[in-house]
Amino acid sequence: MGTYVTEKSMKYGARKVSTYDDVSHKLLGYCYMDEQGQKHGKEVEYDSKGEVSAEREYENGVCKKSKEYNVPMSSVIDFLQSNSLEGELFENCKFSHVKEVTKENGQYTHIKIDINAHLDYDGDIYKRTYDMEFKNGKEYNGYMMFENNYGRPTHKYQYKNGVLDGDIYTQALDGKYTDGKFSGKKYVEINDSPCMDFIKESTWQGRDDGWCLNYDKSKCWQEIKEDKLISDAAVIQMDDVSSWASRAADYKDVFNVCIPVNGTAIISDSYDFSCKFEVKDGKRNGLWQYQSATVCEIAYFKDDKVEGTAINYFDYIGGAKQSEISFKNDELDGAYVEYFAPTKKQKENQFNKLMDNLTDDVSRIEEKLLEPVTGNKKIEGFYKDGQKNGVWKYYSEDGEVINTEFWRDGINETQKFHALKKVASRHIDDDKPKTKIGQAIQKGVKAIEIAQELAKSKKQRN
Repeated sequence: MGTYVTEKSMKYGARKVSTYDDVSHKLLGYCYMDEQGQKHGKEVEYDSKGEVSAEREYENGVCKKSKEYNVPMSSVIDFLQSNSLEGELFENCKFSHVKEVTKENGQYTHIKIDINAHLDYDGDIYKRTYDMEFKNGKEYNGYMMFENNYGRPTHKYQYKNGVLDGDIYTQALDGKYTDGKFSGKKYVEINDSPCMDFIKESTWQGRDDGWCLNYDKSKCWQEIKEDKLISDAAVIQMDDVSSWASRAADYKDVFNVCIPVNGTAIISDSYDFSCKFEVKDGKRNGLWQYQSATVCEIAYFKDDKVEGTAINYFDYIGGAKQSEISFKNDELDGAYVEYFAPTKKQKENQFNKLMDNLTDDVSRIEEKLLEPVTGNKKIEGFYKDGQKNGVWKYYSEDGEVINTEFWRDGINETQKFHALKKVASRHIDDDKPKTKIGQAIQKGVKAIEIAQELAKSKKQRN
């Protein structure tokens, strides 16, 4: 295709230069030039349909402002990917055209995209709308709206005077900005979510049940209100094949997690797992309850540290006790007791005892029948500052002592104690000291007994 040029003289030596198609004689564009032959003033270009495709303003040969229409996406995609909130989404539009692009002094000031595309593989139609003013290379005034074939927004946001304003749906945010403050969901990486810490730990004792995630279906987010964190939440999908390794079963599972900054946190799955605890200022405070197929327990927290007596149960919370363990400032400290599971005979004895003592208060019969039976003691001992101390007794299921150990600051001194006891037998007769050495030995034994009594009374108070 050839062209020819015409010139028209203007005032002060200026010229208007027009370019035409030499076949159709259609105007392709024109510009104004000064007496030095430099572009100065307006320049306009037309497409094959005779519509304006570009407008530019020149000063002494330098383009100060330009506006181009229906330009290839490839010309702006790098800029959009680097400077827009959802830049990576424009990769899907790279074969499309931009409706309007404006530049001033070489910098983008306005980009307008309006795409209706038909997808051949499934016949869907999607819409991509982007109309944004830029200031210093950043989004300033305008909006972005990507819709699916049902006309529902999949991505949306709006800027006013350089600040996000109004509804927002992005890969990271789902909510609304008001006066520059966000309220709604902020999605986070699954491994960065505090929810995962609780799931991976499985319990406050750090047990790991062994499991695997389906990362494609799992989501973690934060609930935000006016830029303040309200809670961390998640829906965590188990892998289609993996399961709790500790259970001999293969099934899918879903965890629902909500951990508030202040309030009641709940973690549960679609089967038998649940965990509930109180949170204050982002830390665990108060009652902690945990129940799964293998573990049932309650504990008490103070500023994210276990405090007081933690109780494990065999079957369900409030049922037959498996252990009672004392903590102080997240360390084992105080009485430690483990129990055998209650025997059938013990349960029958409780039932018979109830039947023998029935009263006219029928309303309490069911309540009494449901009272748990705790089995005989299995282990009984004492901790101080995280270390075993004092007398530790081990029982048979019939309640007989089968072994006794003596500990001091985490060191087993059973052999020393028995040696002392052997010596003591020569100085103490029928629990009465025969010599001054016997008196000293008896005071040492009494000290251990007193410590045990104090531990028992402390446990009862708790």
